[in-house]
Amino acid sequence: MACSLLTHTHTHTHTHTHTHTHTRRPQTPYKHTIFNFDRYYPPGIILEYDLRDKSRSMKEIDLLHLTPSTDVEVLVNQIVFEEPLISEKKKPQLRRLIYKLIEKLEQKESNDFYLFKILRAHILPLTNCAFNKSGDKFITGSYDRTCKVWNTITGDELLTLEGHRNVVYAIAFNNPFGDKIITGR
Repeated sequence: MACSLLTHTHTHTHTHTHTHTHTRRPQTPYKHTIFNFDRYYPPGIILEYDLRDKSRSMKEIDLLHLTPSTDVEVLVNQIVFEEPLISEKKKPQLRRLIYKLIEKLEQKESNDFYLFKILRAHILPLTNCAFNKSGDKFITGSYDRTCKVWNTITGDELLTLEGHRNVVYAIAFNNPFGDKIITGR
């Protein structure tokens, strides 16, 4: 990141002049950063920040080489140094997120998959399927020109979105929030 060098001169009443040189980060288009989202696989952190125009944006930081043996302090310092969105005062929150990700990596969960339920609600084949961030809901798109919202736990159909003029090929949740759906062809 390029730093701008500012020089200013000011005069005191004692008629001598002092010149000071300051180095600072260039002004950024954002106001503040919140990062309370972590991504378990591949491991990473999602930064959410408010822009000066009052809109909100997100940026992902991949932590592809994160392992249980990673030196967390070195990683935290490296991220703060390299990422202008994260200030020094955010280090404790960043540290907690990294420990949470490492804890998730250490868990020895069983990956035994089994057939839970067969869903037969679309009258034509599926084109796509997408889960929300928490995994408690998913959506399906189909050649039948509908999109359906499902409860992952129960397998129940929650909602059918009709009225598409063509096959529903593209579907997505607005992750990480998961409270909106977009469909397309």
